Amino acid sequence: MPVLARLRGLMHCGSPACRDRHERHGTSQRREEHERLARQQAIRRWPADAAAPTAAVWLEPHAPPRLVKRKPVETAAFEQHLLAAAALALQGQKPDLGKVEATEAADILDDLPQSATPAPQPGALCAHCAGRCCRIGLASHAFVDAALLERWVERHPGSGVAHALQAYVGALPERHVQGSCLFHGARGCALPRDDRSAVCNRFACDALQQVQQTTAVQPGTAVIASTGVNGRAHRTVFIAPDGRTQKLKDPAP
Repeated sequence: MPVLARLRGLMHCGSPACRDRHERHGTSQRREEHERLARQQAIRRWPADAAAPTAAVWLEPHAPPRLVKRKPVETAAFEQHLLAAAALALQGQKPDLGKVEATEAADILDDLPQSATPAPQPGALCAHCAGRCCRIGLASHAFVDAALLERWVERHPGSGVAHALQAYVGALPERHVQGSCLFHGARGCALPRDDRSAVCNRFACDALQQVQQTTAVQPGTAVIASTGVNGRAHRTVFIAPDGRTQKLKDPAP
């Protein structure tokens, strides 16, 4: 490290590559310390549950859900997207905008060991996250495409594509999570599961994949889930093996 850098109190030489390595190392150290303290707190407060094998996951970036009123321009953009999808459906074309992503997600889930009773921890993790993965649904219009519209029609005998459009527009909540999918409301997705795209139903973020894989092998695993940026947690919860969630109070030093 250059003498000038040491005199200035820097822990790196100042080059972009060196600075990036230093920042990643710092993030890793903060995470490890945070997880260590979180485990200690969980053991003190819930010794029986915390005695189970524990997995620690992080959810980034941190963005507290904030409900905002749906803008007319957002509604208009969604309606235009639906009209274009409806035109393709009427022409018999069924492109699936999320085909690649849905296939990858399905492959991941299919590779997991099968259990007679699904573990509750993955669902509790998603509830803690509060739908940050839904943010990609804003620009993608909830991945509603011609194929999804036709599937809606098939489930509603006697209806047509126009009815499907009305149903999707009518399902939009007046308020949605800022910066997130228009269907991402105060209580999660406003669409019934059958009306959601394959991407929405099958997608699993890295943290969820980790919990799914771990609990499939060890169903009695507890989970420490932290939400934050650069290893600095803003909120941490302990998810017991039975899915109960308890908030940890400031586990960071």
